[in-house]
Amino acid sequence: MKANNKLLNILLVFFLCSSTLVFSQTSQTLTQDVCAGSVEPYLINPPNPSSTYNWTLSGGGVLSGTSGTSISITWGSTPGTYTVTAIETDVNGCDGDPVIVDVTVISLPAPPTSATVLACEGGTIPDLFAAGFLPTWYDDPSLSAASQVYQGNTYATGQTAVGSYTYYVTETWNGCEGAAAIITLTINSLSSNPVAVDETACEGGVIPDLTATGTSLVWYDDIGLTNQVGTGPSFATGQTTAGVYPYYVTQNGGNCESNPTTVTLTINSLSSNPVAVDETACEGGVIPDLTATGTSLVWYDDIGLTNQVGTGPSFATGQTTAGVYPYYVTQNGGNCESNPSTVTLQIYAIPVTPPIWHN
Repeated sequence: MKANNKLLNILLVFFLCSSTLVFSQTSQTLTQDVCAGSVEPYLINPPNPSSTYNWTLSGGGVLSGTSGTSISITWGSTPGTYTVTAIETDVNGCDGDPVIVDVTVISLPAPPTSATVLACEGGTIPDLFAAGFLPTWYDDPSLSAASQVYQGNTYATGQTAVGSYTYYVTETWNGCEGAAAIITLTINSLSSNPVAVDETACEGGVIPDLTATGTSLVWYDDIGLTNQVGTGPSFATGQTTAGVYPYYVTQNGGNCESNPTTVTLTINSLSSNPVAVDETACEGGVIPDLTATGTSLVWYDDIGLTNQVGTGPSFATGQTTAGVYPYYVTQNGGNCESNPSTVTLQIYAIPVTPPIWHN
């Protein structure tokens, strides 16, 4: 609260008196408004140097003294009209008529309604707001004129750096400024970006979840972070077809969500199946190798492709006895091994010639 200091001159007109004259004193009655809690000076102007003065107060405040040519009154918070009285006693001991001032104590307005504001570095910094009739804003608790920064309900601070900024806002009614409401603008730093690793997979195979390390992780499928698709340290994308799928993950390790880390799931298409031709042979004869056309060929002897038996464009099975022998060959023309082509080696048994009989 700022004191509204006002100087009250109590004008006294003096008449010379002796033992044969009537001592008299005329007075001018004044009125004054003061703000509750203010400290106001009062004085006799001009004073008679040979006289003394006695001061009284009917209530509403505290006198700094009761005698002298000047006093001050610390007014309280109770509104109302009170009287300040000064009586002069001259050198002959004669009391003059009292000089009376009617003082009305005006109650102070309550602090404006306001709220603390939080913001994040790099984001929109909201204006501060205080409800009231033309609030006054200060950046120092002294509420001095030099610290006044604005008048009005909405105050744009202009702050952008991380930190806490305190302002003081008051309301003024009938010339009396009330106590200040304290409003703090806190600009928090962003959380650090979470750590995440890109993933790759092959179409038709197991598609891994995306994972990230951080606190309060949130996943989005757009760079604008408008469409949240998941939370937590892992995220199952649900993607199955070949393509490149970017996602964006943030963390909130404090008051502000971080900038996003981009995490990409790449699903590669399978290589095309290699071309191979079945082979046949006769038991006891030359057993041909199996051959296939393709890139980075791999041979297996089981449909589950768990037992690799050879690599390259040709494969010597090592089979010699009659039977049907299926093999499975794949190629990897890019990032993903193809589905298998089945290649069969069939070895025919040699026919048994019946004995020759002679009749």
